[in-house]
Amino acid sequence: MRRLIVTVIFLLLIGSIAAGYYYYLGLTVTVEAPGPKLSEIEAAGRHLVSKQISNQGYKIALSVPGSHPDADVFALRGTLFMPNKNSNNDGAPFFATLTAACQAWSELACWRLKSIFIAGVEQSVIESITAPPSSIKQTDDNSRRKSAPGAAPETNVKQASKLTIPTDKTDEKSKTGLTAPQQKSTAPINTAVNSDQRKWQTIHNRVNARSGPGTNHTAYFKMPSSVALRLLKVDQNWGMFEYSAVNGKAHQVWISMSLVKLDTKAK
Repeated sequence: MRRLIVTVIFLLLIGSIAAGYYYYLGLTVTVEAPGPKLSEIEAAGRHLVSKQISNQGYKIALSVPGSHPDADVFALRGTLFMPNKNSNNDGAPFFATLTAACQAWSELACWRLKSIFIAGVEQSVIESITAPPSSIKQTDDNSRRKSAPGAAPETNVKQASKLTIPTDKTDEKSKTGLTAPQQKSTAPINTAVNSDQRKWQTIHNRVNARSGPGTNHTAYFKMPSSVALRLLKVDQNWGMFEYSAVNGKAHQVWISMSLVKLDTKAK
C-alpha cells in the first residue's frame, strides 16, 4: 500500500513538472504572424506615392518603412525633392499609410494608398490609387470621395504648387457662377478685392482648396486653419485666396466663403 501511495505521488510530481514546462513554453515561444517584408512595403509605398505626386513636380529622395498602426495597414515616411531646383526649400517630408488588400504582398496591385501627408498637410488621395484596378471608372461619380462634415465634396487631386488659376481670359468656366449645394449669394461675380490686406483662415482643417469657384472644380488639398490667407476676389460666394506655400512662393486657390473667417489675431 505504501509503495502504491509513493508511486502515485511520484507520478503526480512528474506530471506537474511536465505541465509547468509546457505552460512556460506557451508563454515564451512566440509564433511570428505572416506579413509583408520591409522591402515589399517600401517597394509598394514608393510606387503608390510616386503615382500620387506624379503631377506635383516632386520625386522621392528617401523612404523608410515605418510603424504598423493597424491590421493590414503599414506606414512609409521619407523626403521628397523637386528636380532642377537649387533652393533647399523645395524639399518636403512625407508620411503615407498603405493597406494590403490581399496577401500577395510582392504584387503592387495588392496595395492601396490610404493617406498621405506632405510637409504636414494632408493630401486628397487620387481615386485610382485607392480603388482596385478592375473597378476604376473615369466618371465623376466614381472619382468622388467622402469628406468631413462642412467640407465640399472632393475630386481627383493636383498639388497646389502646380496650380494655375483660371482667369476671365483663360477659362470661361469661372464665369458660370456655379456654387456649392444649398449656397446662394448676392455677391457680384468677379468682385475685385485686391486692396484687402486682411488675413483670413479656414474654419477647420478639412476645408477643400479648389482650382476654381464651385464644387465642380478640382480639390487640390485640404487647407489647414493655421495658414494665413489673403482674399483677392469673390465669385458667387467663392473667394480666390492667396497663400505662401512651403517653398516660399505665393499660390492661389478657391475656397467657399462659408468655410473661412477673418483672422482676428493677425496684425
